[in-house]
Amino acid sequence: MAPYADEQRTADLHDLYEQIMNYVDPLMGIIGGGAAVIDTDLRIVNYGSTHEKWFGPIEQNRGRPCYIVFCGVGKPCPDCPIQQLVADPDMPAATRERDIVTKDGTHRPVRMAFLPVKDPDGNVPCVMEVAEDKTAERNTEAKLAERNRLLTERETRRLASLTQTVTDAIILVGTDLKITVWNPGAERIFGYTADEATGRQINMIHTSEEDVAEIHKALLEKGEFISEKTCRKKNGAPIDIAISVSCQADDDGNIEGFLGFVKDITELRQTQQQLFQAQKMESIGTLAGGIAHDFNNILSSILGHASFLKEAITPDSELYTDIERIESAALTGAGLTRQLLGFARGGKYQPRPMCLNDVVSDTIEMLSRTVGKNIVLRKSLHPDLWTVEADRTQMQQVLMNLCINSRDAMLEGGTLLIETGNVELSQEDIMTTYGSARPGRHVRLSVNDTGAGMDEETRRRAFEPFFSRNERGSGLGLATVYGIVRNHGGFTTLYSEPGKGTTVRVYLPVIETVAEEKNRPALEVLTGTETILIIDDEPSVQQVLARMLERMGYPVLVAASGGEGLAAYAANKDKIDLILLDMLLPDMPGEEVFDRLKETSPDVRVLLSSGFSETEPAIGAQKRGALGFLEKPYTISELSIAIRRALGKESEAPVDEDHRATDRECVGH
Repeated sequence: MAPYADEQRTADLHDLYEQIMNYVDPLMGIIGGGAAVIDTDLRIVNYGSTHEKWFGPIEQNRGRPCYIVFCGVGKPCPDCPIQQLVADPDMPAATRERDIVTKDGTHRPVRMAFLPVKDPDGNVPCVMEVAEDKTAERNTEAKLAERNRLLTERETRRLASLTQTVTDAIILVGTDLKITVWNPGAERIFGYTADEATGRQINMIHTSEEDVAEIHKALLEKGEFISEKTCRKKNGAPIDIAISVSCQADDDGNIEGFLGFVKDITELRQTQQQLFQAQKMESIGTLAGGIAHDFNNILSSILGHASFLKEAITPDSELYTDIERIESAALTGAGLTRQLLGFARGGKYQPRPMCLNDVVSDTIEMLSRTVGKNIVLRKSLHPDLWTVEADRTQMQQVLMNLCINSRDAMLEGGTLLIETGNVELSQEDIMTTYGSARPGRHVRLSVNDTGAGMDEETRRRAFEPFFSRNERGSGLGLATVYGIVRNHGGFTTLYSEPGKGTTVRVYLPVIETVAEEKNRPALEVLTGTETILIIDDEPSVQQVLARMLERMGYPVLVAASGGEGLAAYAANKDKIDLILLDMLLPDMPGEEVFDRLKETSPDVRVLLSSGFSETEPAIGAQKRGALGFLEKPYTISELSIAIRRALGKESEAPVDEDHRATDRECVGH
């Protein structure tokens, strides 16, 4: 009975296999896969139509080992799931992904699922293997991978091209802080070639280890670092940079390196410093002008009353010498005030076409007596120097101040060289070196000494008023130079190093007019009998000015404010011939007083006056009918000439209004 039972069991199994195949194979065909039955000896029992396409008719392979037919190998796979399922019937279905070898030798990727087929006793006589063809999916993945590779290569090339063309530095550093990427921008900024920089520590460009530690700490804590630093170039020169660094991490978040973008901001910093310096000088100039304004009022009163005292005594009096000393001291103070006003853009300038060579030649004799015998004085003047428009006296003061400054820097002697030359500044020159200038033709005046030189702090403050390294100095020498040159539309540069002397260069814009020389006649005090109204708020100026006018024969009325002046004119306009109007009044601007006077009487004669140069309001008032501008301090001769002109008596006044009379009686603001 046993043989019959075994045969019956085998027949039943074959029927089961057929039923399974008839059910599973069509389903697998729909999804592009196939099914096969493998017995416990790893031999093929049956497979469906898809497997027949892959491996040939079942009749050729029934009973053959599956590993030979399906995988093309001579022994079972090391992790054979069929053996595992037979050994453990309760084990869940197993899956594998393998490459099978088809009948034509082609390798085909498949995903296999192995399902145990149990008999009524719970044993596993065979295993159902279901295979899904993954060829299309793998081809798609391969295409995507290739596409991504091409995209990556393209992005890499694009990024490489970008890093090669940008002017900023792009630097990649490893976790060991060694440089791995150094683009041409980095070469240009720091001076190292890529070959020189790659593999070196990043601290080669930093001025201190503390900077490197600070950046590294910030990157580890925050993931980025953005700041401005001072680094050094290959040649050791300092360079200001704006730096932005971020961490570069892999897919798991592990830091692989640091990517830095660096911009050279050295020129920007210099421009900012120049702007800051100009703003500071402007503020200090305003303060200096205010000081000069008040101080000049005091000096005006001293000088005026001293002149009145001299008239009251004879020259042989013991007091006469004392009065002259008072005048001398006041005039010295007035000189200091003029320097302050020059710095504050308020000095009196009378620009004329001129050649700076003439100023140097005229001043050189005074300089030879001033600088001392232990200093060699030399000059090098351009033979065809261009013409500038400048105030001759102010240019002499510029040259004197520069040379005295150089003298004080050469206590043990040295060489002082004065040079002139023609230069043409391009827009590039302006951007890179002369931030406060305008492009075009300029005349350059240079004063070079072989003195002690200046350190960085001294250079930075050299043009500040009242700053001096010399205990005897007023601190106004270079500050005055700065103000005078600026007011002439020029600019000043300074180069100095400790032990290497100092060079100050003055640049003035060129004009097309040819410089002319004039013979200036001496002037006298002119008199008159017309009635003059003084509108000025300073009592000491009122008193001195009124006495001067009365000495010249003029009847005088005085008002201390704009409102008083308007009222005085309204009450006496029939007998007032001229109004001497100060532009700085406590209750209203001088130009407003002028406009209200013109509304009251369109034919009113007004002569403007101020302690500062002609401002826009003064110029505007003259365009609307004011008869001139008289800048304080002025001598009695200049006052008399301006009055005669304003009264329409031009024939009585000399032609040369630029000449300064030697009369020491003066009025100031």
